[in-house]
Amino acid sequence: MVIAAFLFIASLAYTGTIELPKTGQTTSYATGDDGDLEKGVSWPDPRFTIGGNGTVTDNLTGLMWTRNANLAGARTWQGALDYVAGMNTGANPNYGYTDWRLPNRKELRSLIDYSKFNPALPSGHPFINVSSGVYWSSSSYAPNTGLAWIVPMYSGYFYAYYKSGSLYVWPVRSGRLLGYLNILSPEKGPVGTTITIEGMDFSTNTLVSIAFGTTLTITTTLSSPNGTFSTTFIIDTQPSGTKIITARTETLQATTTFVILPTGFAWTNRGNNRGCPGDVMSIQGIGFRDSGGVFIDFGTYRTITSANLIPSGSFLAFFTIPALPRGTYTITIYGSIVTQSFYISGSTGISDPPSGEGPVGTIVYIKGAGYSTETLISIDFGTHPTITTTISDANGSFTTSFIVDTQPGG
Repeated sequence: MVIAAFLFIASLAYTGTIELPKTGQTTSYATGDDGDLEKGVSWPDPRFTIGGNGTVTDNLTGLMWTRNANLAGARTWQGALDYVAGMNTGANPNYGYTDWRLPNRKELRSLIDYSKFNPALPSGHPFINVSSGVYWSSSSYAPNTGLAWIVPMYSGYFYAYYKSGSLYVWPVRSGRLLGYLNILSPEKGPVGTTITIEGMDFSTNTLVSIAFGTTLTITTTLSSPNGTFSTTFIIDTQPSGTKIITARTETLQATTTFVILPTGFAWTNRGNNRGCPGDVMSIQGIGFRDSGGVFIDFGTYRTITSANLIPSGSFLAFFTIPALPRGTYTITIYGSIVTQSFYISGSTGISDPPSGEGPVGTIVYIKGAGYSTETLISIDFGTHPTITTTISDANGSFTTSFIVDTQPGG
């Protein structure tokens, strides 16, 4: 076998300079290696989109592949070319397209995830019948044109092999032509953020559909006579991370990315971000991971509650506010670290008699929480100012009693 090196260059959505994508390696084996630096363009999320007609579009490159990675079995290099030609004439299944081709070596290599093997494809890829064997590219080997570049999907290693051999076929097509898409503002934010995007080099006076992450059509707009557009939309509820924004027409598409940041909200029946000891606090999180759990601290209380995330990246949790002094406390949500301020104010209630009523001479027991620590508390009753006093404890709480004095009923 002839072994040769190669260079992969990823196409971008606009002419000019190019940027290379990340390889997929995240584990470092030495300082300064690929897994340490992780240089390159981040992969979109989702990386692949399954079509309804047996195809898969790679959102990193814009290339459309057959979902079935083993349509034709093992064939010679010329046999592979002939099979793809038969797709375009209708002799072989073509999924509604007539511009299939055998991928060149850069296109075939663009699928490889260098952190994986058997197959060397990104985690969660949607392809079926992927062989761990070797796939043909359409690129001949320059030093000996009786050979062509190939890649074994077990390892992703690339080399040249004799065209008379029998290897696998994985057809590709260009998918949509590419325009240019840019985020004007902002580039990251929580669910609920309003973002503005602009497009250039689109067809004129054409309906443009905008997809965001897992939402296939989050908004639509109409391109101008110059093939440009500008539109806004609100980030809907999806898990955190980098999301791909795709603007597409029937013949053209362009992509850019936006980063969803997690955020949290806290409230009681007294309002947002405030309450008293004993109140039930509700905490909602959105834009978190799509699975797993979160753990919530409140002030000095570690893991005062927890919750499981649902696939949309959301959760809802509850806990009773403990006896703490009046003041501002920090809620910390671990899963993605998010903090939120919450203000505790004082509250007072009758603990006995339970009915909160009785005749003159009744002994009334009251308790309070959320006050300043070790502070004199004066208790007023009806027309009697300062019927008793007490001192709050180190937690801002107190319990005291007094005798109902002579006053009118009511």
